[in-house]
Amino acid sequence: QECGSSSVHVLRFPLCGLPSVCSADTDRAVEFLLEYRGQLEALGGPSKHPSLSTLNKTERAATVEELFRHYAALTNQSAGDNTSSEAVHAVVAAAAAAASGKADASAAAPVAGAAPQIISANGLVQLLTDLKTAPDSLLALVLGWQFKTVSMGEITQVEFIQGMDSLGCATVDDLRTRLEEVADQAMKNKQQFNSLYIFAFDFCRETEASKVIDITLAAPMLQIVLGNHPDYSFHTKMFVDFLKDQKTVKAMNRDQWTCWLDFAKTVPHDLHGYDEQHPWPLLFDEFVEWRHSKTGNNDEAATN
Repeated sequence: QECGSSSVHVLRFPLCGLPSVCSADTDRAVEFLLEYRGQLEALGGPSKHPSLSTLNKTERAATVEELFRHYAALTNQSAGDNTSSEAVHAVVAAAAAAASGKADASAAAPVAGAAPQIISANGLVQLLTDLKTAPDSLLALVLGWQFKTVSMGEITQVEFIQGMDSLGCATVDDLRTRLEEVADQAMKNKQQFNSLYIFAFDFCRETEASKVIDITLAAPMLQIVLGNHPDYSFHTKMFVDFLKDQKTVKAMNRDQWTCWLDFAKTVPHDLHGYDEQHPWPLLFDEFVEWRHSKTGNNDEAATN
């Protein structure tokens, strides 16, 4: 910029955590760029912005807005194949929903000339990639839980901004750290884990009015949320196999979903003493029969 009769080179990096430099010497400005070249190249995009602690409230809001626009802008870019849209639906392992490779019409058709108001498709895939997590991971589910997302495979602007604010995040690095902390805490806190578990069911519903979720969604979601939990994983892994193997049950209702936590935690691994008169959902009795058919009425091997 011009300053009096002198040409002064001012370099400012307000969101990069780098100092500003003001010099009438072009060579000094070049030296500055070279000096911080590594940091500048490392930034790459909004995911490399500074820690939340370095930003005031206004700067944090601006950074979060920029972050949203970055991923929303990727939403409608062509990926060249169906891989990205499949990965989006794999957030809940919804392979069947992704098979067509088509984004939801309401999510993929923003008003002409207007900035995209959602993150979906390629934008969501890139966000998960930057978070260094798989679309079908527990961390991806925790993201939806904490952002209170309503629709599978997309995050609205309001959900993103409010979610980042509630978690106290301004960057992708902040977000990953907080999601890991929340996930770890949920695994140890029964009330929080139950909240996450119920969210997983609601997240899989086709509409908010739906009372059931398709088995093609229920089975992989159970594996995501319970597959590595020490209290529930043993029965859950076989229950998921059963749901995939059987052909009669097409959907799982909320009662079955909720009761599964109690079944998976309280019923002995070898099914010894399983009481068919207990008011378990009929689906669980069918699962027990399936287990017996696979082990010849002897589940001792399953406990070893």
